[in-house]
Amino acid sequence: GSTEAYVGYDEFELRAMIKKAQEAEAADGGGGGEEAPSGSDLAAADLAAARAEAESWLSTAEREASARTAEATPAAAAAPAAPPPPAEEEEAAAAARAHDVPLSEGARSGDAAALSDSLQEYLRAASRGEAEAPPELFPASEWLQVFACATPERRFSMISQTYANLRVLLHRNFADFASLGHSTSDDLSTKDRAHLKARAVHEATGLAAIAESTMVYVEATAQKPASERVFVESDESCIEALIGRARPVSEEGREVVFVTETAFVSDELALHGYGELRMPVAFAAQEHATIAQTSAHNALFVKVSEALGLEFVGNAAFDEFYEMQVQERHGTRRKKTAGQTLLKERLLREATVLDADILKVSSFVNHMVDVEMMEACGEELAERLEKQQPTKVLTVEATGLLPAMFVAKALSLPCVFARKQRQISISDSYQTSYKSTVASTPQDLY
Repeated sequence: GSTEAYVGYDEFELRAMIKKAQEAEAADGGGGGEEAPSGSDLAAADLAAARAEAESWLSTAEREASARTAEATPAAAAAPAAPPPPAEEEEAAAAARAHDVPLSEGARSGDAAALSDSLQEYLRAASRGEAEAPPELFPASEWLQVFACATPERRFSMISQTYANLRVLLHRNFADFASLGHSTSDDLSTKDRAHLKARAVHEATGLAAIAESTMVYVEATAQKPASERVFVESDESCIEALIGRARPVSEEGREVVFVTETAFVSDELALHGYGELRMPVAFAAQEHATIAQTSAHNALFVKVSEALGLEFVGNAAFDEFYEMQVQERHGTRRKKTAGQTLLKERLLREATVLDADILKVSSFVNHMVDVEMMEACGEELAERLEKQQPTKVLTVEATGLLPAMFVAKALSLPCVFARKQRQISISDSYQTSYKSTVASTPQDLY
């Protein structure tokens, strides 16, 4: 038969046919002599022929996928791409070894689109200049970093909230890496698959990328060998199918093993996280994969935050940023903040709480003055007051004089201070009374 007979099969089914042919050959091999071929020999020969044709079809499909990727790239459409020179091959191989990932055709940036339909569509949009650009980094936005992902959509939503606490935006997700398949016939481990997806997304988007891969199997016992290893790329229904096959033929205590590896790939870093869960087959369900996935992502989160020096900021930093944006829009954003920073530092370090309303600040405000801090506070107060268009700066003699003088200096205004006693040299004056939080009795001011 021709290869057209296999067009209706997907990659997983074709590989299963090849495996079946190999098993038939192994079962019928080892016979000797010159006997005429038996019916089983003829069947094995037919399966071998089918295997060869299927392998040929797979090879053709891979070449066509590469050709479609080349067509999506303007440079490739203009002229056929020449094979990379030996030096580039060595460099690519070295990069793959550095990332601890086998170098495969699908891992190269030119073939990355073949791994995911959504990634392929992104590359086509990028070639037309229509791909959505990530936001600019802080201070143009609240984000310190922007990543891309290759995880199931449900997981993407969860880790987006987690990474937001590092002020990291997960810009977009490519969840359909199902072309890696559920098959175990290749030599890609769970870690390899996660790194392969992360590398593909990173090379296609230019963003640092996070990816995951989950593997599930039923462990071996004294009476039963281990089950096949099922890789979960996007559709988790294969987990229930595996457990459903194993449960009726498994003795009590046999466990289902859920393993998840996560990967982070950027220009400078290749990090990974690991999570594992063992559950008795009698109680196991596909939902238990979430526990291994969460553990792996938590481990990766810690490594990424430490490697990039990102601090967990929670919601306070976002509230501060949004307030800053509102001030920016209304033209009220302050540029000078050194005064409040210095004052806060000295208060935390040296102030003493005397009661609920009184702080003792004698070492830097009252009896002994930190002049540098006071000048910074005066400049910041001046910036806050200048939109009121003041004509004079009024304060009370004693403690209020020092900051008032620096405010007046910054605004180029005269400083006026009220005295606590009437001066005989001033016949016409204003009078008012106030009660200080420190003094116990009302005080007249002139």
